Amino acid sequence: MSTLPVVGHWINGAEVVSTSGRTAPVYDPALGEITKEVALANQAEITAAIESAQAAFPAWRDTSLAKRQQIIFNFRELLNARKGELAEIITSEHGKVLSDALGEITRGQEVVEFACGMNQMLKGEYSENAFTRAEIAAESIFDTLGVNYHQKHWDVAYGASGTVGAIADVLEQYGRPADTISKEGLLWLREELLRAKHTDKLRLLGLKEERKAVIAGGLSIMLGVFDFLNIETMNVAKGALRHGLMYDMLAQDTTMLDMRNASVLHLMHKFAVDESHAKTVALVAEKLFEKISADTQFAAGEQAAHARKLQWASLLHEMGCMVSPIDAHLHGAYILDHAEPAGFSQNELHRLSLLVLGYRGKLKRLEADFSDRIFVMQLACLRLAVILCHARQMPNLRGLQLSAQHNSITLSLSASWAEKYPQSYYLLDEETLAWQKTNWAFALNLS
Repeated sequence: MSTLPVVGHWINGAEVVSTSGRTAPVYDPALGEITKEVALANQAEITAAIESAQAAFPAWRDTSLAKRQQIIFNFRELLNARKGELAEIITSEHGKVLSDALGEITRGQEVVEFACGMNQMLKGEYSENAFTRAEIAAESIFDTLGVNYHQKHWDVAYGASGTVGAIADVLEQYGRPADTISKEGLLWLREELLRAKHTDKLRLLGLKEERKAVIAGGLSIMLGVFDFLNIETMNVAKGALRHGLMYDMLAQDTTMLDMRNASVLHLMHKFAVDESHAKTVALVAEKLFEKISADTQFAAGEQAAHARKLQWASLLHEMGCMVSPIDAHLHGAYILDHAEPAGFSQNELHRLSLLVLGYRGKLKRLEADFSDRIFVMQLACLRLAVILCHARQMPNLRGLQLSAQHNSITLSLSASWAEKYPQSYYLLDEETLAWQKTNWAFALNLS
């Protein structure tokens, strides 16, 4: 029977020991060890949690805004007092260094700080005093950014997602340029809300009914952003812009602008990756990708973008060796799925995670989309590069050809190459088995 501590449930204001008899392991990514277990709820416990929340709602609904705000303030103080303890938990469960974990807590505190001021808009009343207080609350959060986002560091401002789109839609209906938000437009909208005085009386073209209750809070944040960053005009992006997409836009002409390169180097150093070998594997993988993608039609810059992601995966494929050389691919994939390196979107990290997870071993257990032709080509190139570099030196690629037709990948090489490098040929021959039970086949062609 396990002697590890078990994390139970919190129901109706108290810790509850689960009776389900089922648990899941909680790993320390830095050690690759199970440090505790978390209880998995049964139906009765799930029902109890739901009923507890339902029972608590009427009292919370009827609690005055002043009392709710006091609870949030108390939570803020408790969060601040125990942020060191919380950071240690994040470090132990997510593999972040303590400084990164403290940064996560700080971002959480900023959200709570803003929530402390949101009661000004919850009443549904629009007043000069409410707007002023909400804008001050928003600006107090932006003050923590210091000078890092001063106007001298950027040329164009982009905004994305709900509030930005809603404001832009309204402004366009009243004669402002499409997909653009100006400081003048925000101030005009502020005056329109003040003129309406209450959400019930607010009538604006382009504003959806569900947005009425939250438009004032969002507008306050936008005004705070415009004031803090001295923005006069903001471009509206179609869809949400995470860091990864923004850096991808910036880095179309030069990799020097891509923070993701710096993040990859940081991860390599942090996890003591054999830099020389990683760069060799990356170089071979890129050369193979050039060959296998030669007949693929790409949009401008698309092939380079896919090659860049393959390069990153190649550079990081052994990052899990620090935890366990035997299961390096498992630990490397886990780290990438749970890390937050600057510049990367979650989708990018997950793709890199899948490539690292699949760089060796059989592929039938890899939960990836094998109908994604580009991903399959990237994966094949990484796996073949690792095989060809198994002696940890630059391989002889003379005469090697790699192609992908329909759902078949073919590596062509000369019989003399196979005779000269028998170990490599043996590993390549074994690779044909690894692709079995996927919808792709890998074949060797000797000439």
